[in-house]
Amino acid sequence: MSAKRQKKYKSEIFRQELLKQIFSGELKVGDSLGPCRELSEKYNLSYVTVINVIKKLCEDGYLETRQGKGTTIKSANPSREIGKKSCRILIYEPVISNKTWSSFLKSNPDICDFYPKFVLHYKSLLEKENLDFHPDFIYTNDDLVKTMASRDILAPLDDETIKAAQIDLSLYEPEILEMLSYKGQLYALPFCFSNLALFYNKDIFDSAGIKYPAPDWKWKDLLDTAEKLTVREKNGRVKHYGFLSYFNTSSMKSFYVQGFPPEYDLEKVLKTKKYPDGLNIFLDILNIRHITPFIQNNEDFATDIFLNGTAAMIVCKYDMVKKLSAGKFRWGLTQMPAGRRKYSSCAVQGFGIVQNSKCTPENGIILQKICGNNMQMINLQNLGHIPAYTKLAKKTAFSNIFISQLPSSGNLFINYSENEEKINNLLYKMLIGLLLPEEIIGELKRMQSSILT
Repeated sequence: MSAKRQKKYKSEIFRQELLKQIFSGELKVGDSLGPCRELSEKYNLSYVTVINVIKKLCEDGYLETRQGKGTTIKSANPSREIGKKSCRILIYEPVISNKTWSSFLKSNPDICDFYPKFVLHYKSLLEKENLDFHPDFIYTNDDLVKTMASRDILAPLDDETIKAAQIDLSLYEPEILEMLSYKGQLYALPFCFSNLALFYNKDIFDSAGIKYPAPDWKWKDLLDTAEKLTVREKNGRVKHYGFLSYFNTSSMKSFYVQGFPPEYDLEKVLKTKKYPDGLNIFLDILNIRHITPFIQNNEDFATDIFLNGTAAMIVCKYDMVKKLSAGKFRWGLTQMPAGRRKYSSCAVQGFGIVQNSKCTPENGIILQKICGNNMQMINLQNLGHIPAYTKLAKKTAFSNIFISQLPSSGNLFINYSENEEKINNLLYKMLIGLLLPEEIIGELKRMQSSILT
């Protein structure tokens, strides 16, 4: 991790720790934070970093600084009215940036934003804890929506609300709406999506005299080509790898679902004997073919290697297009290769209406604003996500590659977000030889029984 990124990470951990203490009641309104020097020593941060975090929390309304009194807790529930209407929107900051919301709110002055930017609130909502705030709208995605709907956190978007709010569902691809549904009922509106694609370095392919990846490639084509394009110097140093993966569940899904019908969910997959076949592809990549370095669950590091021109291919989401716009080499992308079936993992981001806020025509109209044309374009420009509206999606670069994969895209895991750390730890143990694929299946079966309860 670079020094700059490490500094930002430590700053965010400190900010979240303060918010956690405020939300839990450990720090109450009027309590003093204490001198910045003491905070700097306690959290092993620079004095400037502490000052900057406190300044930002003051701007957000959680803290206030008065001359002679230092910094005290101002509120655990800051909000500000803009215009006549007021609604609270709970967002997930890594997906939706402050820049995105600032731009959105300028175009929608009738909406009041409320975003604590802390994942603790999601856990509190899931666990039905008493909160000091009650959001009206909440960020969700193709995985979280099923958890939130099954636990009555989200209100269903029924036909009456959709009609009264004049929400036009024909603007979206049906597969995107399906991914934000639970038991056949829509619970959220999407604002962006991204499935996976195979990105490749044209310069490396041309130097080796090898044809570029084709849309009809199978996994064997990728593996055989990657083996040819992995080049080592005489001293053993790798000049460039043939293929990269950052070995987390998202990037591995398209490998290990090979052989299953599209309608298979995790419960059915775990009852078959084909699942380890897909997992064995990764053991083949690492231990037999040696065509990729072992980068466990580190997307930034893997993408940096590819952007530096030291890998021929990588499986990534759409945001790689933006990262490559200032690249050092010629590049291209194509559809994901397929094994015995065509499948590409897909992530859909959206917003739903919180159950207590109820699904009314007015809330439906506001929800449509939050997820509408303006928001989708802002997010495309800032973060490189594909807009959810089909007509907007088709205007983005390479959109045909991603849209054409939607019929074979999906989210294999149920409630993956609640078990992400456990699943990734299992995969890590397999990749370093401590577990066999068959043993992982046993662990996942035990985990699944609690997931589906």
